[in-house]
Amino acid sequence: MNALFWLLTALLGGDPCAPSVEAPVVEVDARSQELRISRGYGLPWAVCAQEKTAKPPVLRVTARDGAGTHVLYEKPVDLSSSLRDASNHFSATVSGCDDDAPNRRDAGAVLQGAVGSRHWYNKRTVEVELIAEGALAPLAFKTQAELYCRACSDRERISFSYYINDFDKNTARMIVSLDKARFECAKGGGRMTLRRFWAPPDADTWVPLRPYEVIDNLQDRLKPDDKSMSYEAIEPMSRFCKAGKANLFEVVGIDEYSGIILHNYGPSDAVHRGGIEFLKCK
Repeated sequence: MNALFWLLTALLGGDPCAPSVEAPVVEVDARSQELRISRGYGLPWAVCAQEKTAKPPVLRVTARDGAGTHVLYEKPVDLSSSLRDASNHFSATVSGCDDDAPNRRDAGAVLQGAVGSRHWYNKRTVEVELIAEGALAPLAFKTQAELYCRACSDRERISFSYYINDFDKNTARMIVSLDKARFECAKGGGRMTLRRFWAPPDADTWVPLRPYEVIDNLQDRLKPDDKSMSYEAIEPMSRFCKAGKANLFEVVGIDEYSGIILHNYGPSDAVHRGGIEFLKCK
């Protein structure tokens, strides 16, 4: 193959080993925040340079944000396989954000997205560098790009529970809790609402109802509780139970709280729902 290749390039004229590279391309996918990196080159030159250079180029992607500077990606670029396929460029896709959000807002964090599902994002500067030596040195480049990564993790879900007190059967307890780091990260970026309804005790599906209680901005009522922030209400059973009725609870999250509510309790179609839960009283 090489003999035929060199014969064809000789017929075309010129020095096949003269450096021939295109400008590097680094694009950021607006949705995934992935980096798409590529650089084109003249095929005759690349074949020639590959034969003269034993050390492959190295692609390195380094991130700089509020947590400091760290390497996201570092890997040799194998040109030999692409040259065998007569490809005239190399390409790579690198994730610009970590798999898990850090629950840390940097000083320059921004709130962005569609209303109702906005989130905090940390600005991150990424340096893309292709390190190449010897005959492949013309491939080398260094450039920067900016992207935005989720600041607050959705792994820490809202915890919601309600039950009759064992020590006092005349009272019931309701607790809403959220991881403290997640709470601090979400500040100023959304709100929660708690709504309570009366429903037929045999209901197994929701129907439009008028709530008998609405607590808006529930996040402002959360208090420190070890590693969590919690809202706790201890009330007479009459507030939880009524003859011939079941008590439905609905927790609605907006913006930064929209993705951390595992279940919605009640009849709203305003947000996603994992199930309905009832407090059924005798």
